[in-house]
Amino acid sequence: MIDLKPGAGPHNSNGPIHGYFGLTRASYLVVPRLALQELPLAWQERFVALLWEASDKFGLNTPDNYVVSRRRANGQFIPDDPWRRYRHGSVERAIAEDKERGL
Repeated sequence: MIDLKPGAGPHNSNGPIHGYFGLTRASYLVVPRLALQELPLAWQERFVALLWEASDKFGLNTPDNYVVSRRRANGQFIPDDPWRRYRHGSVERAIAEDKERGL
């Protein structure tokens, strides 16, 4: 279903996305909903428009059954991640709480 131009695709290792990830071994980009909802409205509209366009043109959608859980550097799960509180939290509070916990 993905209809990309030649040179782009799942193994493109010289494009802007590859450059963004740099030398990390990360396979995913995780952006907390809390952070996205605090972006200026115009940025939110652009972001959502790109998500819809990627879905419509390339069939790029998040696969079902994904769960994201944050862990400490030692592998322990963080039981009450402040970044999950998109309804009643704020980026400022999440950053402060991370700092208090040494995350």
